[in-house]
Amino acid sequence: MFHCLAGVAANLFIGGKRSPAWHHVHRALEHRKIREACQNKKAMAGFGFPSEIHYFAKIFLVLQERRQRADYALDDHPEDPYYETEVLALITTADLAIKQLEQADVQHRRNFVAYVLFKQRL
Repeated sequence: MFHCLAGVAANLFIGGKRSPAWHHVHRALEHRKIREACQNKKAMAGFGFPSEIHYFAKIFLVLQERRQRADYALDDHPEDPYYETEVLALITTADLAIKQLEQADVQHRRNFVAYVLFKQRL
């Protein structure tokens, strides 16, 4: 989902041609900033994002937490493994969230990537 969002950002701001500027935008996203932006329900509501964007944000948070658990928490709790069926369900969920993002109106997608990329000043 992270790389999908990075590609959406680069394509919307620069265009489809992979240039140095495209790569610059693609690499500008940060996991922590996206997480903080997606957690900020008040700011998300203020942008008037449609349900597709809210769904993507919600699933991004869930899957980021699951990834961190898989990477780090299993060292502390090896009795809590991931099973293939659960992983496949998470992949299906990620695919659905990506499709939701891609189906959102282009202006909403542009607003969302601007929201997660740039610091908000009040």
